[in-house]
Amino acid sequence: MKARISKTAVTLFVSFGFLVCSAGALLGLGYFIETGATNLTATAQQIAYQQAQAGERFETSRIVEETVSERNELESYVLTEATVIDFISELEDTAARLGLMFSTQTISPEETKDPDFDLVRMDVAFSGPAGTVKRMIRLIETMPYASEVQTVSVGVDAGDVWRAEVVLELDILEYEE
Repeated sequence: MKARISKTAVTLFVSFGFLVCSAGALLGLGYFIETGATNLTATAQQIAYQQAQAGERFETSRIVEETVSERNELESYVLTEATVIDFISELEDTAARLGLMFSTQTISPEETKDPDFDLVRMDVAFSGPAGTVKRMIRLIETMPYASEVQTVSVGVDAGDVWRAEVVLELDILEYEE
């Protein structure tokens, strides 16, 4: 009977050993699978992030290419230091074509909080027939430039001669070279 107990005990110990080894192997596989899943998730997130960045770069370059003409047109409406004189000449020429007496009273540059733009405040005066003065005011108010009419003063001189004084603020694009 002793031999039977020892065979049973050996079988029990061997079975227990297999149980411990199987449990250890199962826990090891679980840890390996969990670690692999974590790494796989991190890799998938990184790939998704890179694909999103590539998509954004593609979309940005597409928008840049598609809007070249619109940006060039808009740029023509923003004055630079070099084009302010041309703008003033254009105003004077327009007033002369309309038959108005035109003069630029003051031009004063002002700094703004925006590092890309400065502001130029212009005081201009012109005089002539009532309808023509009204037309010139309308032209100044609807100019396709980054500008804002601050004040308009209109008065009547002797006879039918109207005079107008306009304070105009122009945004000037600053280039850093």
